[in-house]
Order: sequence, then C-alpha cells, then structure tokens
Amino acid sequence: MEQDSPGADRIVNVLLDDRPGPVYLQLWGGTNTVAKALSTIQKQHPDQMDRVSQKAVLFIILDQDDTFRKYVEPNWPKLQVLGSFRQFSVLAFGWRNQIPAAYRPFFERPWLEGHISNGHGVLAGAYQSQDGAFRSEGDSPSFMHQIDVGLRSLEHPSYGGWGGRFVEEKPGQTNVWKDADDDGSIGKPIWRWAEAFQNDFAARAEWCVKPYAEANHPPVVWLTTPANVDAAPGALVKMDVSSSTDPDGDHRAFHWWHYKDAGKYKGDLTIDNADRGAASITIPADAKIGDTIHLIAEVTDGGKPPLTRYARVIITVKSAPRREDK
Repeated sequence: MEQDSPGADRIVNVLLDDRPGPVYLQLWGGTNTVAKALSTIQKQHPDQMDRVSQKAVLFIILDQDDTFRKYVEPNWPKLQVLGSFRQFSVLAFGWRNQIPAAYRPFFERPWLEGHISNGHGVLAGAYQSQDGAFRSEGDSPSFMHQIDVGLRSLEHPSYGGWGGRFVEEKPGQTNVWKDADDDGSIGKPIWRWAEAFQNDFAARAEWCVKPYAEANHPPVVWLTTPANVDAAPGALVKMDVSSSTDPDGDHRAFHWWHYKDAGKYKGDLTIDNADRGAASITIPADAKIGDTIHLIAEVTDGGKPPLTRYARVIITVKSAPRREDK
C-alpha cells in the first residue's frame, strides 16, 4: 500500500465526489489498493473521513494481505466491512465438500452443459472447469450480494441473502462484520439459496442468446402489507404477496418460511397458509419484547428455468398497547 496506483487514485476520486453512495468496494485479492486510497484520504483529506466511512462499504473475499488488519481496521473503525473470510469457500475450490447433496446437481457437469456452457455463446461456453462441472467462483458472493432480489440484505449485514450473512466481529469497537452461520453451518447462509441463484445464472445465459419473448424472466413481488411490523405476543400478523406478477404470464408458486437465524426469536412458529400469497402468523406467547421475527416470501414462476424473487417481513415484538392507546 506504499505505492500509488491508478486504481487507488480512482477509489479516492469516487469516495470524495459529491455522489451520495453507498459505494461497494469488492476485494478479491487483498485490501492493499483500497488501503492505499484510504491512507491518501486520511493524510490529505482528514476532514472527510467520517463522510467516507458513511459512504463506502468493503466486501472482502478472504483477507489475503495484512493491510486490512494493520491499517484499515484500526484507522477506520466506522467503515462498514463485510468479511467473507470463510463463507465464500462454499463456492470456491472445495465446493463439493460443502454443498449438500440435494443442491450439488446444480453445480455438476450435466446441469452446466444443459443450462450454461452449450448453446449460450462464447463466454458461457468457456465457463466450465476441466472436469466439466462448476468452475469454482469463490469471489461470487460479493457480486451476488449486490443483486436486489427482495431479501433486503443490503439494509443490514445480519439479514442474509444470496451473498451470505454476517455478524459483528467486535461489537461496539468496529463496524466489521464476519461470517455468520445458519443452523451451525458456516456455508448454509449461501448454499441455502443455491437452487435459486443457479437458475438465475441459467436465465442470464438464456438472455445472451434469445430474444426477450423466448426467455424467462423473474416474477415481480408486490408486498401489499407492511414490510416492518410491531406486534405484541398473541397478535395476528397478516402478510400478502398475492398481487405479485410475472412478466411472461407464468404461473406463480408461493412459499413463506421463518428465517430463524436472521432474527432474535429462535422458537418455532406456525405460518398459516404458508403455500399461498396471503399468509399470517400469531406471535408466539413466549416471544420477548425486542425479539425480531424474519419471514421470507418466495415467489417462483413456472418458466424454464424457474426463477425466484422474494419479500421479507420483519416483525418486532412489542408490548401490548396501553388501554388509552387502543
């Protein structure tokens, strides 16, 4: 990071311009170029450090040099950093050992040849690895994090989405977020979405070679009830995505589920009409004030490949209203 570079200069210019951001800096081979840029800002524009800390977000795939720990972390404690230090590996070289058998067919040679590498242009044709299966793409979570599919994962690192899920590394000390696990699995925050994001990959390959009318496109999810709800234990909360549409006129299938790891309430709950667009839950009696419940609506079309988009409803458990407030 002692050497200046066109890349570092470009980062400085972007972080200091008048556009509001956020600016996501994706780091696939070490943080030295970003560290150089931040060092330049610290030395030459120290009055801009707070503004830059609010504007920039670092997404690190494996910490591959020491500039993050030695310079960025101690000097930029307010800067949000998403550290996929281990989670990314579910899509890297050892993916076969980390992706459960049920999802593995979406990464093997028959699926790749049927959906990506054959008949989808030169770029897709060069995609496969030497054995014909998934070409390990450990950096992909940083890109997938940017795709807005309705999971609201850009709102908060702990929500989780196609790019993974994160927890605070040193609460109250820095704004660094590290890999979270789902159900005790460090890879599940990514592989749980594997069927959906691989089908999305296949659809994008189709878009390369087919006119719009001959390709499939994702449904458009319309949540007609609030996305954020305050409710007391025992309250009935209704959720509705039944107005969702599909640009190709395909049939839409609905599925609601409780993303237990993303919320504070870890108990079981029942979702009424979980396979319909309009569903509801009754807040469990044992839910405590301040608990959060994350409910995911999956809307999947009937096209080929089937494509999924989402809505997320976040319920915060509050005390029952006082009599005079009713």
